[in-house]
Amino acid sequence: MAFSIDDNGALAGRAPDRAAPSPPGAQPGDAPGLLTSRPPCNPICLGGEDWVTLSLYVRYRNFDKTAKLLDRHRQAAEERRQGDDELLLSGSKFLALPSGAKVGSKRSKAYFRWQVQSESGFVVQLMNRPSCEGTMPNGKLVATSMVMMRLGIEGVVRQAFDAIQALGGYVESNKVSRVDVCCDLPGRKVEPLKLAYEADHVVCRADSNDEHGEEHLFVESDYSLYRIRRETTSFNVGRGDVRLRLYEKVRECKYDLEKLHLLIEKRWGDFPFEAIRAEYQLRRGKLKKLGVDSLADWLEKRAAIVQHLCHDWFRLTDGPVDRKHPDRTPILPEWREVQQAFASWAGDGPFPELVAIPSQPMPPDHYTKTIVGSLISLFARTGVDVDSNETFWNEGMYRILDEIERRDMAAEVRRRALEFGVVRREEKQSLEQ
Repeated sequence: MAFSIDDNGALAGRAPDRAAPSPPGAQPGDAPGLLTSRPPCNPICLGGEDWVTLSLYVRYRNFDKTAKLLDRHRQAAEERRQGDDELLLSGSKFLALPSGAKVGSKRSKAYFRWQVQSESGFVVQLMNRPSCEGTMPNGKLVATSMVMMRLGIEGVVRQAFDAIQALGGYVESNKVSRVDVCCDLPGRKVEPLKLAYEADHVVCRADSNDEHGEEHLFVESDYSLYRIRRETTSFNVGRGDVRLRLYEKVRECKYDLEKLHLLIEKRWGDFPFEAIRAEYQLRRGKLKKLGVDSLADWLEKRAAIVQHLCHDWFRLTDGPVDRKHPDRTPILPEWREVQQAFASWAGDGPFPELVAIPSQPMPPDHYTKTIVGSLISLFARTGVDVDSNETFWNEGMYRILDEIERRDMAAEVRRRALEFGVVRREEKQSLEQ
Protein backbone atom coordinates (compact mmCIF):
# COMPACT_ATOMS: atom_id res chain seq x y z
CA MET A 1 0.00 0.00 0.00
CA ALA A 2 1.52 3.32 -1.06
CA PHE A 3 1.88 6.06 1.51
CA SER A 4 0.81 9.48 0.31
CA ILE A 5 0.39 13.09 1.33
CA ASP A 6 -2.79 14.85 0.31
CA ASP A 7 -3.16 18.38 -1.08
CA ASN A 8 -3.53 19.82 2.41
CA GLY A 9 -0.23 18.31 3.55
CA ALA A 10 -1.85 15.61 5.70
CA LEU A 11 -0.69 12.02 5.66
CA ALA A 12 -3.13 9.44 4.38
CA GLY A 13 -4.63 7.49 7.24
CA ARG A 14 -3.87 10.03 9.97
CA ALA A 15 -6.07 10.02 13.04
CA PRO A 16 -8.05 13.14 13.94
CA ASP A 17 -6.31 15.61 16.22
CA ARG A 18 -7.35 15.44 19.83
CA ALA A 19 -7.17 18.04 22.52
CA ALA A 20 -4.52 17.62 25.23
CA PRO A 21 -5.98 16.06 28.38
CA SER A 22 -6.13 17.71 31.73
CA PRO A 23 -3.39 16.55 34.13
CA PRO A 24 -4.19 13.73 36.55
CA GLY A 25 -5.05 14.81 40.07
CA ALA A 26 -2.92 14.22 43.14
CA GLN A 27 -2.96 10.68 44.47
CA PRO A 28 -3.66 9.72 48.08
CA GLY A 29 -0.49 8.98 49.95
CA ASP A 30 1.70 11.49 48.08
CA ALA A 31 4.28 12.78 50.50
CA PRO A 32 4.39 16.55 51.12
CA GLY A 33 7.32 18.41 49.65
CA LEU A 34 8.34 19.68 46.23
CA LEU A 35 5.69 17.68 44.39
CA THR A 36 2.75 19.04 46.35
CA SER A 37 4.01 22.48 47.38
CA ARG A 38 3.60 23.86 43.85
CA PRO A 39 0.81 23.75 41.26
CA PRO A 40 0.68 20.47 39.29
CA CYS A 41 2.19 20.33 35.82
CA ASN A 42 -0.06 21.19 32.91
CA PRO A 43 0.98 18.62 30.28
CA ILE A 44 1.03 19.74 26.66
CA CYS A 45 0.77 16.14 25.43
CA LEU A 46 0.99 12.99 27.51
CA GLY A 47 2.68 10.85 24.84
CA GLY A 48 3.15 9.80 21.25
CA GLU A 49 5.37 7.71 19.02
CA ASP A 50 8.87 7.64 20.49
CA TRP A 51 10.70 5.76 17.73
CA VAL A 52 9.89 4.69 14.20
CA THR A 53 11.76 2.61 11.63
CA LEU A 54 10.30 2.37 8.12
CA SER A 55 11.47 0.12 5.30
CA LEU A 56 11.23 2.11 2.06
CA TYR A 57 10.77 0.91 -1.51
CA VAL A 58 12.31 3.64 -3.65
CA ARG A 59 12.46 4.05 -7.42
CA TYR A 60 14.71 6.68 -9.06
CA ARG A 61 14.38 8.75 -12.20
CA ASN A 62 18.16 8.88 -12.84
CA PHE A 63 19.91 6.57 -10.40
CA ASP A 64 23.42 7.10 -11.80
CA LYS A 65 23.17 10.84 -11.15
CA THR A 66 21.88 10.26 -7.61
CA ALA A 67 24.60 7.69 -6.86
CA LYS A 68 27.38 10.04 -8.01
CA LEU A 69 25.97 12.86 -5.85
CA LEU A 70 25.76 10.67 -2.74
CA ASP A 71 29.21 9.17 -3.36
CA ARG A 72 30.73 12.64 -3.63
CA HIS A 73 29.25 13.77 -0.33
CA ARG A 74 30.11 10.51 1.44
CA GLN A 75 33.73 10.84 0.30
CA ALA A 76 33.76 14.39 1.66
CA ALA A 77 32.51 13.05 4.98
CA GLU A 78 35.21 10.35 5.00
CA GLU A 79 37.88 12.99 4.35
CA ARG A 80 36.30 15.30 6.96
CA ARG A 81 35.86 18.16 4.52
CA GLN A 82 33.31 20.20 6.42
CA GLY A 83 30.77 21.91 4.23
CA ASP A 84 31.29 19.58 1.29
CA ASP A 85 29.49 16.81 3.17
CA GLU A 86 26.28 18.86 3.47
CA LEU A 87 23.23 18.53 1.22
CA LEU A 88 20.27 20.87 0.90
CA LEU A 89 17.24 18.73 0.16
CA SER A 90 13.78 20.26 -0.15
CA GLY A 91 14.75 23.23 2.04
CA SER A 92 16.30 21.12 4.84
CA LYS A 93 19.98 20.53 5.54
CA PHE A 94 21.30 16.97 5.60
CA LEU A 95 24.73 15.70 6.58
CA ALA A 96 26.25 12.78 4.69
CA LEU A 97 27.69 10.20 7.08
CA PRO A 98 31.18 8.75 6.40
CA SER A 99 30.06 5.11 6.29
CA GLY A 100 27.21 2.86 5.29
CA ALA A 101 25.20 0.60 7.58
CA LYS A 102 24.67 -3.15 7.89
CA VAL A 103 21.15 -3.93 9.06
CA GLY A 104 19.61 -7.27 9.94
CA SER A 105 20.35 -10.46 11.84
CA LYS A 106 23.70 -12.22 12.11
CA ARG A 107 22.75 -14.68 9.38
CA SER A 108 21.15 -12.22 6.99
CA LYS A 109 22.33 -8.62 6.69
CA ALA A 110 21.44 -5.89 4.21
CA TYR A 111 23.97 -3.19 3.39
CA PHE A 112 22.96 0.45 2.90
CA ARG A 113 25.75 2.27 1.10
CA TRP A 114 24.64 5.82 1.94
CA GLN A 115 23.35 7.47 5.10
CA VAL A 116 22.21 11.06 5.37
CA GLN A 117 21.19 12.65 8.66
CA SER A 118 18.69 15.48 8.79
CA GLU A 119 19.40 18.60 10.81
CA SER A 120 16.27 17.56 12.73
CA GLY A 121 17.91 14.27 13.73
CA PHE A 122 16.37 11.45 11.66
CA VAL A 123 18.49 9.28 9.34
CA VAL A 124 17.69 8.09 5.81
CA GLN A 125 19.62 5.02 4.64
CA LEU A 126 19.80 4.10 0.94
CA MET A 127 21.08 1.03 -0.91
CA ASN A 128 23.12 1.07 -4.08
CA ARG A 129 20.12 -0.23 -6.02
CA PRO A 130 18.00 1.74 -8.52
CA SER A 131 14.81 -0.10 -7.57
CA CYS A 132 13.50 -2.72 -5.16
CA GLU A 133 13.24 -6.39 -5.95
CA GLY A 134 10.70 -8.63 -4.25
CA THR A 135 10.34 -7.99 -0.53
CA MET A 136 13.81 -6.47 -0.03
CA PRO A 137 13.59 -2.68 0.56
CA ASN A 138 16.28 -0.40 -0.81
CA GLY A 139 15.79 2.38 1.73
CA LYS A 140 15.17 2.88 5.43
CA LEU A 141 14.07 5.71 7.70
CA VAL A 142 15.11 5.74 11.37
CA ALA A 143 13.79 8.41 13.75
CA THR A 144 14.43 8.33 17.51
CA SER A 145 12.77 10.08 20.44
CA MET A 146 14.21 13.60 20.17
CA VAL A 147 13.15 14.17 16.56
CA MET A 148 9.83 12.42 17.16
CA MET A 149 9.01 14.88 19.95
CA ARG A 150 10.00 17.84 17.78
CA LEU A 151 8.21 16.91 14.55
CA GLY A 152 5.85 14.05 15.31
CA ILE A 153 5.59 10.96 13.13
CA GLU A 154 3.84 12.80 10.30
CA GLY A 155 6.38 15.63 10.17
CA VAL A 156 9.30 13.20 10.16
CA VAL A 157 7.89 11.12 7.31
CA ARG A 158 6.95 14.19 5.28
CA GLN A 159 10.48 15.62 5.52
CA ALA A 160 12.10 12.26 4.72
CA PHE A 161 9.91 11.63 1.67
CA ASP A 162 10.52 15.18 0.42
CA ALA A 163 14.29 14.64 0.77
CA ILE A 164 14.16 11.41 -1.23
CA GLN A 165 12.14 13.20 -3.90
CA ALA A 166 14.79 15.93 -4.02
CA LEU A 167 17.36 13.18 -4.66
CA GLY A 168 15.38 12.08 -7.70
CA GLY A 169 13.56 9.20 -6.05
CA TYR A 170 9.98 8.26 -5.27
CA VAL A 171 8.80 6.11 -2.36
CA GLU A 172 6.48 3.59 -3.98
CA SER A 173 5.57 1.88 -0.70
CA ASN A 174 6.74 1.44 2.85
CA LYS A 175 6.58 -1.07 5.70
CA VAL A 176 6.75 -0.40 9.42
CA SER A 177 9.70 -2.32 10.87
CA ARG A 178 9.55 -0.89 14.38
CA VAL A 179 7.50 1.64 16.30
CA ASP A 180 7.69 2.64 19.97
CA VAL A 181 4.77 4.32 21.73
CA CYS A 182 4.95 5.98 25.11
CA CYS A 183 3.07 8.04 27.65
CA ASP A 184 4.28 10.17 30.56
CA LEU A 185 2.58 10.88 33.88
CA PRO A 186 4.39 13.96 35.23
CA GLY A 187 4.28 14.34 38.98
CA ARG A 188 3.59 10.65 39.49
CA LYS A 189 5.62 8.14 41.50
CA VAL A 190 6.68 4.77 40.10
CA GLU A 191 6.41 3.18 43.56
CA PRO A 192 2.73 1.99 43.42
CA LEU A 193 3.25 0.39 40.01
CA LYS A 194 6.52 -1.22 41.08
CA LEU A 195 4.99 -2.67 44.26
CA ALA A 196 2.04 -4.14 42.34
CA TYR A 197 4.44 -5.70 39.85
CA GLU A 198 6.66 -7.16 42.57
CA ALA A 199 3.58 -8.61 44.28
CA ASP A 200 2.62 -10.32 40.99
CA HIS A 201 -0.63 -8.37 40.73
CA VAL A 202 -0.28 -8.74 36.98
CA VAL A 203 -2.31 -9.96 34.03
CA CYS A 204 0.21 -10.48 31.28
CA ARG A 205 0.62 -12.24 27.92
CA ALA A 206 4.34 -11.54 27.61
CA ASP A 207 7.02 -14.22 27.27
CA SER A 208 9.28 -13.00 30.07
CA ASN A 209 9.53 -10.36 32.79
CA ASP A 210 12.75 -8.72 33.95
CA GLU A 211 13.39 -6.39 36.84
CA HIS A 212 16.11 -3.76 36.76
CA GLY A 213 17.63 -1.46 39.26
CA GLU A 214 17.97 2.28 38.95
CA GLU A 215 18.64 3.33 35.37
CA HIS A 216 21.86 5.25 35.77
CA LEU A 217 22.49 5.07 32.06
CA PHE A 218 19.86 4.41 29.40
CA VAL A 219 20.95 4.08 25.77
CA GLU A 220 18.26 4.72 23.15
CA SER A 221 18.99 1.87 20.81
CA ASP A 222 17.87 -1.71 20.33
CA TYR A 223 19.43 -2.58 23.67
CA SER A 224 19.43 -0.82 27.05
CA LEU A 225 22.28 -0.52 29.51
CA TYR A 226 21.62 -0.51 33.24
CA ARG A 227 23.72 -0.09 36.35
CA ILE A 228 22.17 -1.88 39.28
CA ARG A 229 21.75 0.00 42.55
CA ARG A 230 19.79 -0.71 45.69
CA GLU A 231 16.54 0.98 44.79
CA THR A 232 14.37 -0.72 42.15
CA THR A 233 12.77 1.96 40.03
CA SER A 234 11.86 0.21 36.79
CA PHE A 235 10.87 -3.05 35.15
CA ASN A 236 10.79 -4.58 31.70
CA VAL A 237 8.13 -6.97 30.44
CA GLY A 238 8.35 -9.18 27.37
CA ARG A 239 10.97 -9.95 24.78
CA GLY A 240 11.19 -10.34 21.04
CA ASP A 241 8.63 -8.45 18.97
CA VAL A 242 6.78 -6.69 21.80
CA ARG A 243 8.15 -5.23 25.03
CA LEU A 244 7.06 -2.90 27.80
CA ARG A 245 9.43 -0.68 29.77
CA LEU A 246 8.20 1.29 32.76
CA TYR A 247 10.60 3.59 34.59
CA GLU A 248 11.14 6.98 36.21
CA LYS A 249 11.72 9.40 33.33
CA VAL A 250 13.17 12.42 35.16
CA ARG A 251 15.94 10.28 36.63
CA GLU A 252 16.63 8.68 33.25
CA CYS A 253 17.23 12.00 31.47
CA LYS A 254 18.87 14.00 34.28
CA TYR A 255 22.21 13.63 32.48
CA ASP A 256 20.75 14.86 29.18
CA LEU A 257 19.68 18.47 29.62
CA GLU A 258 18.67 18.88 25.97
CA LYS A 259 16.19 16.03 26.25
CA LEU A 260 14.97 17.28 29.62
CA HIS A 261 14.24 20.74 28.21
CA LEU A 262 12.45 19.21 25.21
CA LEU A 263 10.29 17.04 27.49
CA ILE A 264 9.30 20.11 29.51
CA GLU A 265 8.49 22.02 26.31
CA LYS A 266 6.63 19.29 24.40
CA ARG A 267 5.25 16.93 27.05
CA TRP A 268 5.19 18.16 30.61
CA GLY A 269 4.77 21.94 30.49
CA ASP A 270 6.80 22.28 33.71
CA PHE A 271 9.52 20.49 35.67
CA PRO A 272 7.74 17.72 37.63
CA PHE A 273 10.69 16.33 39.68
CA GLU A 274 9.22 12.87 39.05
CA ALA A 275 7.44 11.35 36.06
CA ILE A 276 6.32 7.85 35.11
CA ARG A 277 7.24 6.72 31.60
CA ALA A 278 5.45 3.71 30.12
CA GLU A 279 6.85 2.65 26.76
CA TYR A 280 5.94 -0.18 24.38
CA GLN A 281 8.27 -1.37 21.64
CA LEU A 282 6.67 -3.16 18.67
CA ARG A 283 8.62 -4.88 15.93
CA ARG A 284 7.64 -6.25 12.55
CA GLY A 285 6.47 -9.68 13.69
CA LYS A 286 3.99 -8.31 16.23
CA LEU A 287 2.87 -5.47 13.96
CA LYS A 288 1.90 -7.97 11.23
CA LYS A 289 -0.15 -9.95 13.76
CA LEU A 290 -1.97 -6.71 14.60
CA GLY A 291 -2.71 -5.98 10.93
CA VAL A 292 -0.05 -3.31 10.37
CA ASP A 293 1.96 -3.38 7.16
CA SER A 294 2.43 0.24 6.08
CA LEU A 295 2.53 3.52 8.00
CA ALA A 296 -1.00 4.27 6.84
CA ASP A 297 -2.09 1.04 8.58
CA TRP A 298 -0.37 2.14 11.77
CA LEU A 299 -2.02 5.56 11.79
CA GLU A 300 -5.41 3.95 11.22
CA LYS A 301 -5.03 1.25 13.89
CA ARG A 302 -2.72 2.72 16.53
CA ALA A 303 -5.58 3.61 18.91
CA ALA A 304 -6.84 0.01 18.84
CA ILE A 305 -3.30 -1.35 19.20
CA VAL A 306 -2.48 0.84 22.19
CA GLN A 307 -5.77 -0.14 23.81
CA HIS A 308 -4.92 -3.83 23.24
CA LEU A 309 -1.47 -3.41 24.78
CA CYS A 310 -2.67 -1.58 27.89
CA HIS A 311 -5.77 -3.67 28.58
CA ASP A 312 -5.23 -7.15 27.14
CA TRP A 313 -1.50 -7.71 26.72
CA PHE A 314 -0.48 -6.30 30.13
CA ARG A 315 -2.18 -4.65 33.06
CA LEU A 316 -1.61 -4.22 36.81
CA THR A 317 -4.41 -5.13 39.18
CA ASP A 318 -5.61 -3.76 42.49
CA GLY A 319 -4.81 -6.85 44.53
CA PRO A 320 -4.21 -10.55 43.82
CA VAL A 321 -5.43 -11.83 40.46
CA ASP A 322 -8.16 -14.41 40.19
CA ARG A 323 -6.34 -16.62 37.69
CA LYS A 324 -9.52 -18.46 36.74
CA HIS A 325 -11.37 -15.19 36.04
CA PRO A 326 -8.70 -12.49 35.53
CA ASP A 327 -11.20 -10.08 33.95
CA ARG A 328 -13.01 -9.82 37.29
CA THR A 329 -9.96 -8.45 39.12
CA PRO A 330 -10.13 -4.63 39.34
CA ILE A 331 -7.42 -2.59 37.64
CA LEU A 332 -4.87 -0.76 39.78
CA PRO A 333 -5.88 2.96 39.84
CA GLU A 334 -2.35 4.05 38.90
CA TRP A 335 -2.39 1.69 35.90
CA ARG A 336 -5.78 3.05 34.87
CA GLU A 337 -4.09 6.46 34.66
CA VAL A 338 -1.53 4.94 32.29
CA GLN A 339 -4.37 3.58 30.13
CA GLN A 340 -6.05 7.01 30.09
CA ALA A 341 -2.77 8.74 29.23
CA PHE A 342 -2.26 6.50 26.19
CA ALA A 343 -5.88 6.97 25.08
CA SER A 344 -5.54 10.76 25.40
CA TRP A 345 -3.17 10.97 22.42
CA ALA A 346 -3.78 7.71 20.51
CA GLY A 347 -7.59 7.83 20.66
CA ASP A 348 -10.33 6.06 22.59
CA GLY A 349 -12.45 4.46 19.86
CA PRO A 350 -14.31 3.31 17.94
CA PHE A 351 -11.57 0.80 17.20
CA PRO A 352 -11.02 -1.00 13.88
CA GLU A 353 -10.65 -4.77 13.98
CA LEU A 354 -7.08 -6.00 14.33
CA VAL A 355 -6.76 -8.80 11.79
CA ALA A 356 -3.36 -10.39 11.19
CA ILE A 357 -1.77 -9.96 7.77
CA PRO A 358 -1.73 -13.41 6.08
CA SER A 359 1.71 -14.78 5.36
CA GLN A 360 2.68 -14.75 1.70
CA PRO A 361 4.12 -17.90 0.05
CA MET A 362 7.68 -17.68 -1.19
CA PRO A 363 7.86 -16.70 -4.89
CA PRO A 364 8.77 -19.71 -7.09
CA ASP A 365 12.07 -18.22 -8.28
CA HIS A 366 13.23 -17.86 -4.66
CA TYR A 367 13.29 -21.64 -4.29
CA THR A 368 15.75 -21.88 -7.20
CA LYS A 369 17.90 -19.08 -5.76
CA THR A 370 17.90 -20.84 -2.39
CA ILE A 371 19.14 -24.07 -3.98
CA VAL A 372 21.93 -22.27 -5.84
CA GLY A 373 22.93 -20.33 -2.72
CA SER A 374 23.04 -23.53 -0.65
CA LEU A 375 25.31 -25.19 -3.22
CA ILE A 376 27.63 -22.19 -3.23
CA SER A 377 27.97 -22.39 0.56
CA LEU A 378 28.46 -26.19 0.41
CA PHE A 379 31.26 -25.98 -2.15
CA ALA A 380 32.94 -23.08 -0.35
CA ARG A 381 32.92 -24.89 3.01
CA THR A 382 34.04 -28.28 1.65
CA GLY A 383 36.78 -26.88 -0.60
CA VAL A 384 35.35 -27.99 -3.95
CA ASP A 385 37.35 -26.47 -6.82
CA VAL A 386 34.75 -24.78 -9.06
CA ASP A 387 36.43 -23.27 -12.14
CA SER A 388 33.35 -22.82 -14.38
CA ASN A 389 29.56 -22.92 -14.45
CA GLU A 390 29.76 -26.39 -15.99
CA THR A 391 31.81 -27.64 -13.03
CA PHE A 392 29.33 -26.08 -10.65
CA TRP A 393 26.44 -27.81 -12.46
CA ASN A 394 28.13 -31.22 -12.50
CA GLU A 395 29.15 -31.09 -8.84
CA GLY A 396 25.68 -29.92 -7.83
CA MET A 397 23.81 -32.56 -9.84
CA TYR A 398 26.08 -35.30 -8.49
CA ARG A 399 25.11 -34.46 -4.91
CA ILE A 400 21.42 -33.92 -5.69
CA LEU A 401 21.11 -37.23 -7.58
CA ASP A 402 22.91 -39.03 -4.76
CA GLU A 403 20.30 -37.75 -2.29
CA ILE A 404 17.34 -38.45 -4.59
CA GLU A 405 18.28 -42.12 -5.01
CA ARG A 406 17.64 -42.70 -1.29
CA ARG A 407 14.08 -41.32 -1.32
CA ASP A 408 10.70 -41.65 -3.06
CA MET A 409 10.48 -38.12 -4.47
CA ALA A 410 7.12 -38.63 -6.23
CA ALA A 411 5.45 -39.54 -2.93
CA GLU A 412 7.14 -36.64 -1.12
CA VAL A 413 6.02 -34.11 -3.74
CA ARG A 414 2.42 -35.37 -3.60
CA ARG A 415 2.46 -35.17 0.18
CA ARG A 416 3.87 -31.64 0.22
CA ALA A 417 1.31 -30.52 -2.37
CA LEU A 418 -1.39 -31.86 -0.08
CA GLU A 419 0.04 -29.85 2.83
CA PHE A 420 0.06 -26.69 0.69
CA GLY A 421 -3.54 -27.29 -0.36
CA VAL A 422 -2.81 -27.32 -4.09
CA VAL A 423 -3.81 -30.93 -4.82
CA ARG A 424 -6.94 -31.60 -6.86
CA ARG A 425 -9.87 -33.09 -4.97
CA GLU A 426 -9.68 -36.51 -6.65
CA GLU A 427 -5.94 -36.74 -5.94
CA LYS A 428 -6.56 -35.80 -2.30
CA GLN A 429 -9.17 -38.55 -1.94
CA SER A 430 -6.83 -41.17 -3.40
CA LEU A 431 -4.04 -40.12 -1.08
CA GLU A 432 -6.30 -40.32 1.95
CA GLN A 433 -7.36 -43.84 0.93
